[in-house]
Amino acid sequence: MKEFLRVCLWGAFFSLISFGAQASVSFITGDDSLQFNNSLNFNDKSPDTCKALGYNITTCPGGNLIEVCPYNSAYFKECCDASYNYTKSQCAAPKTISNESCGGKYKCYCNKSVYKVSSCVSPQVPEGIGCSENGVTYYTKCTCPSNYNQTCNGLNQQGVGKGCVKNGVTYYTSCQCKSGYNMTCSDLGPVTPSNYCLMNGIKYYNNCKTCEYKCSSATCPVGMNCDYEDCSQKYCMLGCLTGYIGWCTKPETDCAKLGYVNSVSECGDYPYMKCPYNTAAVFCDFD
Repeated sequence: MKEFLRVCLWGAFFSLISFGAQASVSFITGDDSLQFNNSLNFNDKSPDTCKALGYNITTCPGGNLIEVCPYNSAYFKECCDASYNYTKSQCAAPKTISNESCGGKYKCYCNKSVYKVSSCVSPQVPEGIGCSENGVTYYTKCTCPSNYNQTCNGLNQQGVGKGCVKNGVTYYTSCQCKSGYNMTCSDLGPVTPSNYCLMNGIKYYNNCKTCEYKCSSATCPVGMNCDYEDCSQKYCMLGCLTGYIGWCTKPETDCAKLGYVNSVSECGDYPYMKCPYNTAAVFCDFD
């Protein structure tokens, strides 16, 4: 009986050490005992076995260990980056599934050649539907909000507030006239009619006439009656002075110079005309 027990115990003992371990075994059977009190060291062959089968990886910082060795759980077949974490069915648009895989999993990412920007400089805003990855949303491009639709490039116009640049053109929410262009000059008109700002169909000027600017002569000619206009600093000619005729020259009153060189007696039976400035002087019509 003791011999049978001895054989069984040795079989159990060698079953234990076949995995490579330290053993200290004690069996008690009735009055007799069989003890193995010495620690025995055995070489563990499982690491070599795993490596021979292609399980060469033991660490994978920041990644995922794939396929554990059946002979030693400390050895793995692959180390996949943590981004390889999706099946094809789990990656939906607008994200893109990677062509390569690791451990049967794929990357699911935003294509940066399409989704180029993650933020826009105000007042620009992102355009279209974004693509989110690692807590960041990417967009195809930045654009101006829909209410930025005025170019404000009219004569003497300027934009209100900060402009938004799109395709090289600056847009504003609204336009206004430049400083000083706030007069309609409805009374006497503008000083410079071509210099205006057109807003909502109304022309605004920066300088209105304070008088009519109707005079044009730098001086008042001799013999002319004139008005002086302060705003234009020029003269308006009203007509000839009293006693002046024609082109405002003083009339000739010398009867002899006018051809009245005869007397009535000298005309005899011929007709004659009297000088308006001296009736004694006449013109004889001898023809």
